[in-house]
Amino acid sequence: MVQAVIDSGGNCAQAARAFVLVPETVRTWVRAAEKKRQEIRPRRAMRSTVPSVR
Repeated sequence: MVQAVIDSGGNCAQAARAFVLVPETVRTWVRAAEKKRQEIRPRRAMRSTVPSVR
């Protein structure tokens, strides 16, 4: 569901209605997923810049 909200441009209220959930709950899930995604990106970037040891 979170991915559906992100893919659709972030309409949490509409997604909440579709899944019969409270809109604020959906917003909380989306924010948490976006925060986690931002934390993961720098780690991946760091890995790609470190030369491999052979």
